[in-house]
Amino acid sequence: MADFTYVYTHQGLCYVAFITDVYSRRILGYTASRTTQSDVVLDALRQALSVRNRYDAKFRAVGIIHHLDAGFQYTSFQLRTLIEREGITGLYWHRQ
Repeated sequence: MADFTYVYTHQGLCYVAFITDVYSRRILGYTASRTTQSDVVLDALRQALSVRNRYDAKFRAVGIIHHLDAGFQYTSFQLRTLIEREGITGLYWHRQ
């Protein structure tokens, strides 16, 4: 499950993207940035895949469902390319 949010700091807004493994209830990847560029969510997903692979060398993302709420950060060509390359089965948006 993916989410993107912001936090107020003394330096201004800080945008945070994170990936949670719902099964283990662990945050596997996260990124913080001063901008809302799509690299924030892309880097969080890359980190999550790397962490899972570190714990299990045989891990493959094939069949994983990437669930997220609607946001323009999740519509980038680079993110879709990564999802397709890793074999992630689903990309589902939660609309409120």
